[in-house]
Amino acid sequence: MEGRTEAAGRRLETDDTEEEEASSGYDSSESLDEGAAEAEAQQAARAAAAPGGGGGAARRESVPGPQDAEASGAAASQRRPSPPSSAAVNGGGWRQAVDREAQASKASPPASRIPTIASPHPLHQHEPQESEQPKSGTGYSLSWPPPFHTSAMPPFPELLNDLKEGIVSQLALHDQRRLTFPSAVHNRVVFDSIEPNPASKSKGKDAAQPVKQYWELSGPEDDTLIFESRFESGNLRRAIQIYPSEYDLILRPDINTRGHTQWYYFSVSNVRRGRKYKFNLINLVKPDSVYNQGLRPLIYSEAEQSASGLGWHRTGVDIAYYQNNIKRKGGAYYTLTFTVTFPHDNDTCYLAHCYPYTYTDLQNYLASLEADPRVASRIRRRVLCKTLAGNNCDLLTVTSFSSDPEAMKSRKGILITARVHPGETQASWMLKGFVDYLTGPTLDAKILRDNFVFKIVPMLNPDGVINGNYRCSLSGQDLNRQWLDPSRTVHPTIYYTKMMLKRFAEDREVVMYSDLHGHSRKKNIFVYGCDNKQGDRLKERVFPRLLWKNSESFSFSDCNFKVQRCKESTGRVVVWREFGIINSFTLEASFAGANFGVKSGLHMTVDDFQSMGHSFCDSILDYFDPDQIKTDAILRELVVLYPDSVQQDAGGAESSGDDSSSGDEGISGGGRRGERKKALAF
Repeated sequence: MEGRTEAAGRRLETDDTEEEEASSGYDSSESLDEGAAEAEAQQAARAAAAPGGGGGAARRESVPGPQDAEASGAAASQRRPSPPSSAAVNGGGWRQAVDREAQASKASPPASRIPTIASPHPLHQHEPQESEQPKSGTGYSLSWPPPFHTSAMPPFPELLNDLKEGIVSQLALHDQRRLTFPSAVHNRVVFDSIEPNPASKSKGKDAAQPVKQYWELSGPEDDTLIFESRFESGNLRRAIQIYPSEYDLILRPDINTRGHTQWYYFSVSNVRRGRKYKFNLINLVKPDSVYNQGLRPLIYSEAEQSASGLGWHRTGVDIAYYQNNIKRKGGAYYTLTFTVTFPHDNDTCYLAHCYPYTYTDLQNYLASLEADPRVASRIRRRVLCKTLAGNNCDLLTVTSFSSDPEAMKSRKGILITARVHPGETQASWMLKGFVDYLTGPTLDAKILRDNFVFKIVPMLNPDGVINGNYRCSLSGQDLNRQWLDPSRTVHPTIYYTKMMLKRFAEDREVVMYSDLHGHSRKKNIFVYGCDNKQGDRLKERVFPRLLWKNSESFSFSDCNFKVQRCKESTGRVVVWREFGIINSFTLEASFAGANFGVKSGLHMTVDDFQSMGHSFCDSILDYFDPDQIKTDAILRELVVLYPDSVQQDAGGAESSGDDSSSGDEGISGGGRRGERKKALAF
């Protein structure tokens, strides 16, 4: 890039003295001058010389080889192709280059198209230091350090819940009894995250203990549960004891809003082993939820983790989501209720809507990447901008930095973002799988780094994540509705991401954008794209079709490519229209599980979300392989599935709901069954 001489690794400064640099939000470090390139080459050589280092390998040629068209076409048309060796599937292009290099080094070629990558950078690798404490920006105190959770998954599959017949009627009758016999109801506030306990014996603030326990036990016989949510990403506003073992819970709305209550994450202690505790979250606002399709809450027991190593796992019986008797302006409130039996006495347990992934988790993870000499030469991290609360919004660049500068300029660009909606934590787990793959030692990962420059914004809404919001930023706005004209002062992370993308697109062809999300009303993993009615018809569906073939949890029939007017300010649509990027997607992962294939009837786990990140990388390799036989075969499939006369109806209807990046668009039950019906229809 002409006129860009900033040194490699320089971080963005956003003060007034560097107005031009801040206004673009762009890092030119991937376009290295000769001196920087030489330094990078030396760093890569040192990493390669270290045990296990892989950063010094020579750049692989992308030379197409011979291809057996008939065999490839058969493989592409299978409903679920088994994962043979890469040579058997592709025969030529990048995949053949991988096999040639593996054979030349007398190494075994990759055994699977969908690799299982054990993350070399687990979360919670070290306790965060005091200087790393995030800023809430609200004035409310948060305990520090945050809760420490391992990411160990259960060694057994976790089934989705079967909704108990008649459970909603039983619960409605129970609620009616409470109204009929109010004298039997305790109605005692035992926790409030904002207001102090008026009955507390200890008065005043304690600098050494900024967060005081709300309920003070009267003695060993007091079996009242102790609630807490005043930690990073926690959300529970108030707990009210109704009966000895039943509690109504009120979630805190997103900061500066009166709604968006869905994400919950809090702890309970002083529990009694074997006793059944009933929890009612009574101020939810969505009329439906995947809790009625089998989702169960998550629990993390400190005692169980210490005894067996088990981390987050599913819990709860008598689970239901239904409209309650509480009225609100413009509608009604809904209750999520479930009953939990704790396995240990006097344990501290955490309950959550989905696997937590906090801002501190992200900072620890990125620090572990930078500290690994094998990875440091493949990734660069800098501050894109500061948030409203003063936290860092990180920008990652991943490519082969040690390559020739001319080769760097010819690489195509890909942009990935996540966590614009704070409560959709599965987005961070998918992104972690993506980054682990991309910075890993495999030959496939090196092909990607040799041919692309990846820009990654891992957390677009750090303030919302820190404060336990579900959807909005500190301004009380949904940041994924601000892409048309973002404000530098009110929506800084969106503003600087868009400015960065503009500069990125000036320097190279940007060929893909994906924003990672979670979905609260559908099962499976799927994408929302943008229907390309002009030019290359159906091309926007090729990459999702590849994902469907490469992933066990991705449902092509749940994908939607229509664009509603109410979605025109989302990242997916703005990037498609303003930058002309056909492959502009929102990748959605269910909070629940899958309804097809080998994962049918099972909850999705952290491993499933990370595996989706791996499959995404693998599909990029397939889509951009110089040998286009596989993508050509998929285009032929799509022409059969979606003839020109019915293209307008393909992909399902897009709803105007209020969830996710696209409002939980297009509620349809998919998987392979739905896809088969479409194929037969034509």
